[in-house]
Amino acid sequence: MNGLSYAYLGDAVYELEVRAHLIGKGIFKIKNLHNGAVKFTSAKA
Repeated sequence: MNGLSYAYLGDAVYELEVRAHLIGKGIFKIKNLHNGAVKFTSAKA
């Protein structure tokens, strides 16, 4: 597996952790989950 494949896989793991964190904070509405995840995973973040 090359470096880009590992980076792609790592991004997926990171996003899963972010989503689990948001749900753990009690955020359940899909729109709020999406907006919260974008704040953590966007290029600006």
